[in-house]
Amino acid sequence: MKIVITGPKCSGKSPIGRLLSQRVSLPFFETDEIIEQLFTQETGKALSCRAICSEYGEDFFRNYERRAVKQVVQYDSCVISTGGSTLLDKDSKELLRKGSVLVLLYASAFKLLERVSKKGFPAFLKDKKNPQDLFVAMANLVVETLKPFADIVIDSSEMDLDKTLNVLITNLRGIPELASIVY
Repeated sequence: MKIVITGPKCSGKSPIGRLLSQRVSLPFFETDEIIEQLFTQETGKALSCRAICSEYGEDFFRNYERRAVKQVVQYDSCVISTGGSTLLDKDSKELLRKGSVLVLLYASAFKLLERVSKKGFPAFLKDKKNPQDLFVAMANLVVETLKPFADIVIDSSEMDLDKTLNVLITNLRGIPELASIVY
């Protein structure tokens, strides 16, 4: 069974995914890393997801994102961290939902803005007026859209990584298919 961790940008998906992967001894895959690998293999250029989106546009990037999802769902018994809006795509959501436990991480708008200010706003918002408002609206859309589909929902606003991981593991222990690997 796959454990898919999703949520808005800066909600802690990748760090929690990596920590969980180590804790339960399962391989870890991040869709953003797969996008970058696919892009490099095909173009010979090593660019970050932010640079791919900035240079080639959001539609181009979303095509690579769908391809990354198709690649990663071939694995079983793994931890997958998705991009912030990956599961807003219907096909990606269906693929990632099959044979998976879906974990939605989110945080308050204040906390997400605090975190994103350190990393930078997503490339598709860089030339927009009021990127903060658009970022919060996108984060809210992700949470509202995915909450009904999530098996586990965790608000990481007031928790550090260790506490968030412990809450996640406690929740995963309640899923019979994962009881043997989550200790």
